[in-house]
Amino acid sequence: MFLRERPQAILPKIPLPKDQVLRLEITIEEIMPPIYRKIDIPNTYTFYQLHHVIQLAYEWTNSHMFEFMNGTETIGDEEAKIDAKKLTLKERFYEPKQKMLYVYDFGDNWEHKIKVEKMFDADPKKRYPACVSGRRAGPPEDVGGVGGYEHFLEAIEDDEHPEHEAYLEWLGDYFDSESFSRKEVNALLRDYADGKLNPDQWWEE
Repeated sequence: MFLRERPQAILPKIPLPKDQVLRLEITIEEIMPPIYRKIDIPNTYTFYQLHHVIQLAYEWTNSHMFEFMNGTETIGDEEAKIDAKKLTLKERFYEPKQKMLYVYDFGDNWEHKIKVEKMFDADPKKRYPACVSGRRAGPPEDVGGVGGYEHFLEAIEDDEHPEHEAYLEWLGDYFDSESFSRKEVNALLRDYADGKLNPDQWWEE
């Protein structure tokens, strides 16, 4: 099995950098054409909040476990080495080109490469977090990872495929793999920043 090279561990920096905005490029691994989002996010946000932002940016349902992988260091829930709710982004991200891995759903195993594209002072006329660009729709939940997604696309795009109707019924809606709406993502992110949307409550309702 081919093993991709993991990003090198990012060591803490002391003293901590000043409060700024990070532009993060977040790309799902092993899928071509690429599925990515570029997000401007305050470095005072925690990694748990970043997890929420990624969920909203890909319009996923926050229904599976996650972790950030920083070398051998894991940042996530109670099973990780570091609690994502207690670690801010600026404690790990403090210069451009730094990379980290975000893994969502340990069954489907969606791996995302996170790269710091740039850092800048917040514009008082803008709101954060914000999606500045992106490409293609996020894969459906529980589709079976990269391999399952490729098979799903083959079936859903071919009316003659033996599993076409079954996938339509499972999905329950039309799926356009090339669709992406920055406006819709930013509407979700605004509600999140305003406290009107909490992905953790989706499973409590």
